[in-house]
Amino acid sequence: MDEYLPCPMHEEPLLLIPSDARREVIAELNKGLPEDRRIRLYGDVCPFCRKMFDELLLRYAGDWMRVIEHVRVRRLILSEKDRRGIGTFQPKDEKNQDSTELTGDINYRKIALYGSDSDPAPSTSTAN
Repeated sequence: MDEYLPCPMHEEPLLLIPSDARREVIAELNKGLPEDRRIRLYGDVCPFCRKMFDELLLRYAGDWMRVIEHVRVRRLILSEKDRRGIGTFQPKDEKNQDSTELTGDINYRKIALYGSDSDPAPSTSTAN
């Protein structure tokens, strides 16, 4: 029986390719692509994926190609409009990581129009 364990961080699946083989695989994928469409990989997979990968690597005696056969890729669509997805940001000032850089400032005049400042969806009621 196959069991599917989704990555909690929605990692880039190409990061599962071991670093010594990654350069060759990426070069092959990028062959013939214009510069602005080429794949560039940075970083490493999350701890969960690393653990799953290592366990499967033990099962297959170090054959990472067999481990990759277990990977299922699912498209994740980020939507600011639908408020769906996860993103990261780098604060402008490392010493001041104010949350308003991420969430924006509250416009208190709009609360009267749209309802509570903790409600992400605008209210349909009107204020007097």
